[in-house]
Amino acid sequence: EAAAGEVVMDTSTAPAYSPGMSAIPVKDVLLSEEDYLEGEAISLEKHEFVAGVAHAMAGAGFEHNTIAMGILLALGSRLRGKPCQPFGSDLKIRVQSDDHVHFYYPDAMVVCDRSGLAPGRHWTDKPAVIFEVLSESTRRVDEGEKALLYWKIPTLASYVLVEQGRVQVTARRRDGGGEVLSGHDTLLRLPELGLEIPLGEFYERLAL
Repeated sequence: EAAAGEVVMDTSTAPAYSPGMSAIPVKDVLLSEEDYLEGEAISLEKHEFVAGVAHAMAGAGFEHNTIAMGILLALGSRLRGKPCQPFGSDLKIRVQSDDHVHFYYPDAMVVCDRSGLAPGRHWTDKPAVIFEVLSESTRRVDEGEKALLYWKIPTLASYVLVEQGRVQVTARRRDGGGEVLSGHDTLLRLPELGLEIPLGEFYERLAL
C-alpha cells in the first residue's frame, strides 16, 4: 500500500496521462506544461510534474492529514486579517529550474506576495514558507529533490519539514541556517511572517 505522497508508477497497464484523463503516466511519456495543467484541472487524481513527467500521488493517511490540518489551523488563526495567506495541499507550487518546469503539491504553504496568486489559477510561484509532512516513503524526495528545487524560488524564506511519528520539526532558512526543534511547547519562529507557533499545535489531535 502506497504511503501519503508516494509516487506510484505502473507502466505495464496504465495509459499515458493526457488532458481529460485521470491516469498513471507511462514513464517515458513527456508532457508539455500546458498539457499537464489542462489534464490536471479535470483529473480525479493529483499528479506532481517533474521535468515533463506526471507522477500520480497516493492519498494521505490519518496522521498525515491530522498534522497538515493542524499546520493550517495554526497558520490561519494567526494570519487572519493580514496580507499573508495560508494554503493547503490543493494549490500547486510552480518551480522553474534551468530548462525544466516542475509542479508540486506541498502539504501547506504561506503566500505573502499577492502577485503570485491569480483567480482561476491552480498554482503559485511565490510562496514565502513551505511545509511538508514527512513519511518514510517521501522523506528522500522532501529532504532532497524538493529541498534543492524549492530554493530556486526567490520568495521562499523558510522550508519546514514536519515529522509524523514524533513532535519534531526541521526548519531550513534561505540564509543557510536552520534548526531542529522538538517538544510540544517549543516555538517554531517564522520571522518572515512575524509568527511564533508552539509545535504542539501541529500535533494537537495525535497522542504523541
